[in-house]
Amino acid sequence: MSKSNFIVSLAPYCLPIYTLFILLAYLVARQKYSQAFLEPLLIGAVGFTLSFHASLTLYAIRQNQPDIVNSGPFFSLIFIVLANAWIIILLAKILFSNEISLLQFLTLTAGSHKNIWQFIFTELSQRLGKAFAKV
Repeated sequence: MSKSNFIVSLAPYCLPIYTLFILLAYLVARQKYSQAFLEPLLIGAVGFTLSFHASLTLYAIRQNQPDIVNSGPFFSLIFIVLANAWIIILLAKILFSNEISLLQFLTLTAGSHKNIWQFIFTELSQRLGKAFAKV
């Protein structure tokens, strides 16, 4: 492969591979051991691997990585943060399926985004109106 795109180059910063291995091991172990025994181990291991992923990602970002520079630092950092946020949300839904409603989360997120954009456009229109009134 001679060329790469931003998804391929930024994937190591977005995909907590050790967490996926833990989830796979849990699915295999669930066939032999009880869920009551495995669940606390799973949650602890997922927390540990996500913490490791976060610290390793932060360390790597601070090292001026060429794949981040090639994709553009601003875009890369936003993409990494959003991808990690969505992965954490999906993992939370998988681990705590009874406690978390994905539809409720998406509804609240959409409402928050709407409020943020309304605030931005209101502020911009007021400031632009004042700026043009002075001219």
